[in-house]
Amino acid sequence: VVEEHYSTGINLVMRKPGTSKKQVILAAHYDTFPGCPGANDDFSAIAALYGVAQELWNKKTKHGITICIFDEEEKNCLGSRAFIKQHGIADVKSVIDLELVGMGEVIGLWPVTQKTPLVRIFENVLTKRKQHHEIIGELPFFWADYLPFREHGVDNICVSVVPKNEVKDLRNFLSPNKYVLCLKVALGLLKIPRFFRIYHSKDDTSKHISEHSLNLAKDVVIDVIKKLDAGARTAADLRTG
Repeated sequence: VVEEHYSTGINLVMRKPGTSKKQVILAAHYDTFPGCPGANDDFSAIAALYGVAQELWNKKTKHGITICIFDEEEKNCLGSRAFIKQHGIADVKSVIDLELVGMGEVIGLWPVTQKTPLVRIFENVLTKRKQHHEIIGELPFFWADYLPFREHGVDNICVSVVPKNEVKDLRNFLSPNKYVLCLKVALGLLKIPRFFRIYHSKDDTSKHISEHSLNLAKDVVIDVIKKLDAGARTAADLRTG
């Protein structure tokens, strides 16, 4: 693990070379919201990425894999912005950002505004696994370290894991209109799911974290990386065939 210092923080970076010059960035963050222990936001993602590294680091992959544990995500993604400023994005194939992956059984993909190649690969993997998943659009008030890469045109997705029994409440809560959302909450017309009552609170502790959820996130990411590699090999074969 390499510490990459920038003006206000430190990013932690692990690099695994691939057989091509392109890399897939797997992201999480280690800073926490003030007063929040951060078990689900976002140490759960760090644990899942550690599992990915254990399984893939000594295996040959087409794409390089860079695991970035960013600092200052809670401050408008200052850590990931500093990373892009330092390294650029020319060799970045895709960015898979993990947020809140320690609670639940359902994979959430967000914010999906168009079906990019990475989104289609995730859908293919999740369908093949017969894994319940939700596609979520723009979310007011929510961001993560996918955002600076998206602003630079890199294919990206944010992955979360949510409780199955809260999916309906989460759908209602995650209104794409921030003014409607604020009004409904203020008037008591909208139930705040337990998932978000724990988020950014003193209750975000390890007692809520499930090993099953962490393994689910890890396994899905590994399957997607394999699918990305398989797609790259197929394209190369077509060019040389």
